[in-house]
Amino acid sequence: MALGLLDGVPVAVTADYFTVGIWDLGNGARLHEIHLPVDPHAVVFAPGGELVIGAGYEAIVLER
Repeated sequence: MALGLLDGVPVAVTADYFTVGIWDLGNGARLHEIHLPVDPHAVVFAPGGELVIGAGYEAIVLER
């Protein structure tokens, strides 16, 4: 799990069972769900705000 800000909203990002979920920490609602072809094992927010996902031998970087 990673905690960070997405568009100024505090969020938690979870990774499990081929899915990355983004959750609003203010109300607990799921904001977005991303399905991956490989099982993600690690998520972290980079210093620039990018979301980095480790899945298998891949590193996936998502930025806005």
